[in-house]
Amino acid sequence: MVKVTGFLSATFIRTASGKRQARARAALPEELSLPTLRLEMNDTIAQNDLTSLISRPTGVHASGTYAEVHQYELKDSGKSTKLIAAKSYKPTSYEKIRSEIALLSGLSHHNVVPFLGFKDDRGSISLVMSWMSGGTLTSFIRTHGEALETPDKSTLLHDIASGLQHRTKVHSNFIVHGNLESDNILINEQHRACLSGFRQSVKLSSMEAECLRSQMPRKPAIQFAGPEWFAGRNDTRSQSLPKSLFKSDIYSLGCVIFYIFTKCMPWGDDASSTDISDKLRQDITPPRPKSSVIDDKQWDLIAPCLSHVPQRRPQDLLKRIQEYLVHVGPCDLSDQITLQHNFATNYGGYGDVYEGIWNRKTGGKVKVAVKFMRARNMASEALANNLKRELAAWRRLHHPNIVPLLGTSNFRDIKAMVSLWMENGSLEKYMRENGELPSSQRLHWAKDIAGGLKHLHEFPIIHGDLTPLNVLIDNERRAVLTDFGLSVILGGFANLSCTYTEGKPGTAAWAAPELFIDDASLSDESKDVQSPSPSKESDVYSFACLMYLIFSGRHPWVVRREADLANVIFRVRKGDRPSNTDIEARYWGLIVQCWAPAPNSRPTISKVLQQLQ
Repeated sequence: MVKVTGFLSATFIRTASGKRQARARAALPEELSLPTLRLEMNDTIAQNDLTSLISRPTGVHASGTYAEVHQYELKDSGKSTKLIAAKSYKPTSYEKIRSEIALLSGLSHHNVVPFLGFKDDRGSISLVMSWMSGGTLTSFIRTHGEALETPDKSTLLHDIASGLQHRTKVHSNFIVHGNLESDNILINEQHRACLSGFRQSVKLSSMEAECLRSQMPRKPAIQFAGPEWFAGRNDTRSQSLPKSLFKSDIYSLGCVIFYIFTKCMPWGDDASSTDISDKLRQDITPPRPKSSVIDDKQWDLIAPCLSHVPQRRPQDLLKRIQEYLVHVGPCDLSDQITLQHNFATNYGGYGDVYEGIWNRKTGGKVKVAVKFMRARNMASEALANNLKRELAAWRRLHHPNIVPLLGTSNFRDIKAMVSLWMENGSLEKYMRENGELPSSQRLHWAKDIAGGLKHLHEFPIIHGDLTPLNVLIDNERRAVLTDFGLSVILGGFANLSCTYTEGKPGTAAWAAPELFIDDASLSDESKDVQSPSPSKESDVYSFACLMYLIFSGRHPWVVRREADLANVIFRVRKGDRPSNTDIEARYWGLIVQCWAPAPNSRPTISKVLQQLQ
């Protein structure tokens, strides 16, 4: 048997032996019995019974302080398998299961370990989670810390802060984590950080609500615990602790950031619990390292979180980290990328895509897409600087429906963008090769694209080139956006119709009418005038065209040659739109709203997403 330590949260519960489980079940009050629990959960998540889809253990298991969590294979739609982790509970813990399930089932975020469902373990219940192959943050830093550069570290801390503070997740759901430490942060296959260890978590009614004394979480791991946990009974911080639990999470997050940047535990790896608690009682918090291991900007992120006064800890830490990401810029992967072929596998209007392998310094090989910007697009130094700035901003974008930027690479002084390789290819390719698709899949794609576009617009970032070639299908068959903002990055178009013709003539079929210039109305002196810049409204128009493709299976316009392009532009500017043949009325009505001739008559993408839900 292969034993892997530290893969799962340190707050799991150890599984009792079979005999002990049987005796515990016999002693349970009826209201805590397994059948009763199943009945209570039936309306919400008991339908997620994965027992029949789970194979025998693989032989790999992870050990935490309170649990042994076994790795299994889970059949995915009967075609493929993926690794999962199942943690078992003692029957006496069924009461606690209720609250943990309520928390986990309400958390769906790419920086929170996914809760998948249940496994029946001969009368007891195991919670099934995704297996995190990178282990805990503690083991990951211990193993790969020397290979992590500043952009890598900043990505990890952004992942953690995003899972905790993002407006749709943990704190925004009024959930106090309660034990945010390096052993409760797991690293997935892509070496991204995910929150785990919610056993001490509590859900409050608001950010200002006071936690009942009976529901107060236990003291966090001491190296990540704030001084308020050690204050005397007469100290106002101790008295107000039930109302400052969210601020205690921020203190813990500051300690996690300290650990990521320094590769050392707060207070030092050898500090005893007694020494740490004595200092915390004196309002002493972890000092800044004397060496140059941490710079001023990094310490400016950490120090406010470690304030001994909870109310002084920042509420906008995620925003500060996002600004730091822009300052640091994307990772330079030039010495880690190997191109598989000397020819491009795909071509776009702005660059050519090559298949490559990323030889990670932290271990493993990852298949990536390497997109080279064409030299003529980067001829201007101003454009090159603009691209650099915007790519740095791209790093803030972490969303399941947006292709993540892994970094950049330079080949013969040509800048390339590196992102994950999507084996399924583009939406265009997937629909062409897979024939008739279920309506549920089509609706999921529409929601995916709208969700990714909404995230872009909130920054705000304009996509500017939303076509089926710039929507990719990932391994989970989700639609993800790529190539956003390039039209804006490159400074607009001298003439949109010409730009589209130089790239892919068919892409004009997805552009809003206000983006086209009437060449006949231009004088010779003004032929180089730029067309209007893409906008949120023009993105919504393009989204309508994508909805037309998704729900009808046909392109809105047929453009095979340049002569067709001129006709499409003429008709779009005149107000013509494709006719409906077999699209459901509710979707057709939304499409018509989104491609309204007047930009200000189109709904925002947020309202579109609401109607699709």
